[in-house]
Amino acid sequence: MKVAVLCESPADEAALRILISAMLGEPAEPVEVNLRANNRQTVISLSPVAIRALHFGAEAEGFVAVVDSDKSPPHSPTHEVPGKQDPACRLCKLKNAAKAALERAGRRPAGLTLKTAFGLAVPSIEAWFQVGRDGSVTEAVWEAALKQKQFSYDVRKLKIAVYGHERVGLEEETRRMTEEATRISTKIEDVATWFPSGFGSFLADVRSWKRS
Repeated sequence: MKVAVLCESPADEAALRILISAMLGEPAEPVEVNLRANNRQTVISLSPVAIRALHFGAEAEGFVAVVDSDKSPPHSPTHEVPGKQDPACRLCKLKNAAKAALERAGRRPAGLTLKTAFGLAVPSIEAWFQVGRDGSVTEAVWEAALKQKQFSYDVRKLKIAVYGHERVGLEEETRRMTEEATRISTKIEDVATWFPSGFGSFLADVRSWKRS
């Protein structure tokens, strides 16, 4: 399936393509959108631009956008209830932006509606790579830490756990992310269990593509 991906770095994209392929059960072939994001805000602001470009093109079948949550509110199933979305939730922002962009675009000239999927890495994508390694890194633990303002880990510690140090170059970051994404690609259900709202909803979005 031909899939465009928008995320916070090329390293993230390399890892996400491995995970998306595992979710689909087939390769996620790259589609270039000629847009580059380097943080969560640009991912959110550029998503409608990417959707519009892909909508009027004939190549892409799917579009994926993923951001880190950092210390913003994690997504919750209650956010899916009409009128209950959290304006501070980055996943809600992504979904709202995509919905508005598709509504404005109207009927797709190429035929089939562009499929979309959105993920929120809580608090960063490196947390997903702790599945099978550190059971204390989960969405539930992070949510509790946010409420209590007491953190047993943070984004910095997660980076050190994955890369061995805090400051990492793009080449090393991509290599390690690819290695870890390949490892957890065989544990997709476990990742969804440990991170049910940010990763689990992302997985459900992607798998729905095969049924539509």
